[in-house]
Amino acid sequence: MLPVVTGNEIKTRQIFVYTLILVPVSLLLTYSFQITNWLYLIIAIALGSIFVH
Repeated sequence: MLPVVTGNEIKTRQIFVYTLILVPVSLLLTYSFQITNWLYLIIAIALGSIFVH
C-alpha cells in the first residue's frame, strides 16, 4: 500500500518492522545454511546496523 492509503505513520512503522525482519534473515545465510563465509557475516552485520540506524 502506498502511504496515501494508510498514512505515513503506519507505513513508516511497517517499513521499520520489515527492516528488522530482513536483517536476521540475511544473517541466517551465514549461520544456518552455511552458504557464505565470515566476511559476509561481518559485512551483513555492519550494513544491517547502518540500515536500521
